[in-house]
Amino acid sequence: MSFSLLDLFLAMGIGQGLMLLIAIPRMGNAPRSATRWLQVIITLSLVMLVGRIMYLEEITEFTIRFGTFIDVTIFLFGPTTYLYLRSFIYSNGEWPVY
Repeated sequence: MSFSLLDLFLAMGIGQGLMLLIAIPRMGNAPRSATRWLQVIITLSLVMLVGRIMYLEEITEFTIRFGTFIDVTIFLFGPTTYLYLRSFIYSNGEWPVY
């Protein structure tokens, strides 16, 4: 099993994401709902990075199915980013209805 430079960068990104998942709940002055949505966004990107490492190393039926799941999670970034920004801006719980 050999590692390429891309694997190294992806592994560093996974490490940074895990550190952020540990550090974000410890932020004292951030709105709680906003930090939860930010954790969801970071978790989605971590799952995508792990899927890319798995897909580059060994191609099996499981990695193809997992890779398809990873590609579908791209469509979740828009709604979760919207919910994060909305909960961060309207942290008092009163969201305007348009």
